[in-house]
Amino acid sequence: MLTDQEREIVEKTPLEVRAALEHEMKILKFREHKILEKIAEYEKAEEGAVYLSAMTEIRGKNNTTMRFSDSAFKRVQSLQEALYKVQGRISKIADSLRGLDESAARLAMERERLDILRMRASGSVDVPGMEESDDPPDKVLEDEQ
Repeated sequence: MLTDQEREIVEKTPLEVRAALEHEMKILKFREHKILEKIAEYEKAEEGAVYLSAMTEIRGKNNTTMRFSDSAFKRVQSLQEALYKVQGRISKIADSLRGLDESAARLAMERERLDILRMRASGSVDVPGMEESDDPPDKVLEDEQ
């Protein structure tokens, strides 16, 4: 069962292809920004800085605590790997958006071409100079190749 907040998030998620891609692009750009900020923060850290990554307590006769830590360098490496993945997804979305734009432009040109062919076939438009051409009717023009 979804909470009210989760239901609201689901309802606000765009379903149309272009809007969904743009929404994901915004989220990824936000993630990219956060990762870059964190990398800059770790790069400013002191040279020997150590960060606690996990802590485990073992209870028994001797109460033992194990601490696992990372260096700033190790954390920067991990963040850079995440950054490369995010940037790869950004690139794919940009390609998809470009493809959508190209498809829409191609579709519009094809519709215009079909309208012109329909008008020629019906005789509703007289195209000057078409009958006076010395080219045979089935000749392929340079821009149609």
